[in-house]
Amino acid sequence: CREYGKHVYDDVTVPSYVFGEKPTIKRIDKCMHKAVSLIVGGERVTDGEFPHMALLGYADGEPRDYACGGSLVSPQFVLTAAHCLYPRGYGAVKFVKMGIISRLQNDGNSHLFNVDQIFKHPEYDPKKLTNDIGLLKLDTFVPLSERILPICLPQLSLTPAKAVASGFGKTGATESASQDLLKVTLDRFSQEACQEPFGTRVTITNDSMICYGHHSESKDSCNGDSGGPLQIYNNDPYCTYTQIGLVSFGLRKCGTIGTAGVYANVYHYLDWIENIVWHNKSMEVS
Repeated sequence: CREYGKHVYDDVTVPSYVFGEKPTIKRIDKCMHKAVSLIVGGERVTDGEFPHMALLGYADGEPRDYACGGSLVSPQFVLTAAHCLYPRGYGAVKFVKMGIISRLQNDGNSHLFNVDQIFKHPEYDPKKLTNDIGLLKLDTFVPLSERILPICLPQLSLTPAKAVASGFGKTGATESASQDLLKVTLDRFSQEACQEPFGTRVTITNDSMICYGHHSESKDSCNGDSGGPLQIYNNDPYCTYTQIGLVSFGLRKCGTIGTAGVYANVYHYLDWIENIVWHNKSMEVS
């Protein structure tokens, strides 16, 4: 994570005009993050604010179909939800778009990468909505910069009082998907408070799921945000985020005041992620 953070600096050699004096190195800060104190009830992000954010695509040719989010966790792997790997009506995810803050963005900052391999958690259960996590291996290494940078993974279980979700999903239950990348700050909900509106339809498990919504305002993640990150801003390492969750599921009417969306707890799956991304051990490939 600290290594990734180095990409927000440029070291520039400043020559000395004094005889015998060596040139000095000036460090230029290129951090584009804005420390944040549809996504439903969200606001547009600034350029480079979430450099790990990925948009998943499913159709060849133009126009391309986008249906889920994800996050870059290494120069070649994107973390997302298992239900985003082969969503109904779309087929397998085929490519990932990064460096953007708009779906239609197609400038020098926008980069498209093909998916080489798809990894689904071996215990994913689409009926119980458990272990909803997957990984995408890209067919090339992503060139890192201040606009495209992996997110940090948690090294301990984190459930802060507030966290930030980001995505290109619907801005309301009856609204269309956002054309712009949005962010929203959410409140932590207890397992009991999270479970109540779901009744007996689904069981919220304390270890593998975390819940975030808003107690007094219509703020939430929604359809189309699936697989995207729930994150907190780091002061150390500088100019980085840590991903604590990823969007899994929620109520049909997203944004209902006093309710929460459900996120896969990234820390719970850390060993599984690391075994694929960094240790190259034999795991299930879908």
